[in-house]
Amino acid sequence: GKKIYFTAFILTGGIAILCYLAPGAFSDFHKHNEDEQLVQEIRQGNPGVSVQQVQQYVGELMPYVEKARKQIFTSDAMRTTIFILLGAGLIWVYNKKLITGNWFTGVLVFLIVCDLWTTDKAYLNDDKRFWESRRAVKEPFQPDQADLQIMQDTSLDYRVFNTTIRPDQDSRTSYFHKSLGGYSGVKMKRYDDLLTQIVQTLDEINRGTPLPEINMSVVNMLNAKYLIRQTRDGQTQAVRNFGALGNAWFVDNFELVPNADSEFVSLYRFNPAQTAIVDRSFASYLTGTHIQRDSTAAIKLVSYEPNDLIYNTRAGAEQLAVFSEIYYKDGWNAYIDDSKTPSPYIRANYVLRAMLIPAGSHKVEFKFEPEQYAIGEKISLAGSLILLLGCLGLLMKVLMAKPGETAKQK
Repeated sequence: GKKIYFTAFILTGGIAILCYLAPGAFSDFHKHNEDEQLVQEIRQGNPGVSVQQVQQYVGELMPYVEKARKQIFTSDAMRTTIFILLGAGLIWVYNKKLITGNWFTGVLVFLIVCDLWTTDKAYLNDDKRFWESRRAVKEPFQPDQADLQIMQDTSLDYRVFNTTIRPDQDSRTSYFHKSLGGYSGVKMKRYDDLLTQIVQTLDEINRGTPLPEINMSVVNMLNAKYLIRQTRDGQTQAVRNFGALGNAWFVDNFELVPNADSEFVSLYRFNPAQTAIVDRSFASYLTGTHIQRDSTAAIKLVSYEPNDLIYNTRAGAEQLAVFSEIYYKDGWNAYIDDSKTPSPYIRANYVLRAMLIPAGSHKVEFKFEPEQYAIGEKISLAGSLILLLGCLGLLMKVLMAKPGETAKQK
């Protein structure tokens, strides 16, 4: 018993003391790519500030941050050492029978409460310097000039591409508009591939790399009607992108490619307004399809809900429509003219939806109907009905029981 006691004491106490004396042996207190991430976060809340200014500020700030982290680390190491000494001393006194079991339990509980109390107090304190006002919580962002410009457009649905911020870490734009970007811990791999390419291009532009160009074919097919850019004086400005293709459009032809890699590469050499890039795995859907160009054909989004999209179409011959929505077969079903049977559709342009639309005037509706959700709803409804019937049955039994029987049961 003594051997285990001293081994545990030396190991835990020794590590705590080592952390206090040599904190640099365990960490450099600087995360990988932390400077770049901090620059993006600061610019997200201050889009009018130039990249160079933010980088200079972060460069001056980080040494102080590292120093503060080291102080917190060593302070916690000393605190841990003290509690280990007190705990070990308490066990030693109890083993020597200098105190009773009740005293041992009481002091142990007291030490635990002190440990938890001091830790919690460091975070849940009364210091009002760190309190946020109700307005700051309800309105975390204030619209700038570019946002106000875009908000004047009352069109049914369009997207915004903010070129001043990394799109995969941009929550500000999504607060005011439907954005090409936005942060989420859950990412769709294909769409993340597109954002990664855009991020790399923006990074090259910010570093001053000669002639980097954003792939506007991708931006246009994602229906980015407005681009937010930074002016020379550091302000933001909304620029209308007249190349945006809208919510849906008819293409003149399609190109079959052998695999997903070829599909992705093809996005850099095609005109999305005329051509749809389709993986060969969907070739059977397009077998025998010969698109006849119809200059009078039209497709328009007439109703928008996050889980229900309705389009009206008109064409003199069968057309291939591309929809500026992410292809997701596990839940999104397509219906033509209120049919009860879902109509097939395919993936095009690496991430979007495409569908053959018959000649004439039609209503095309996409509904999000995940099978798991539907099954869960049925199970929930069945459980609720069983519970309700059980309650009604119990109530009927009590009401129909004779007074004498009720008294006997009691």
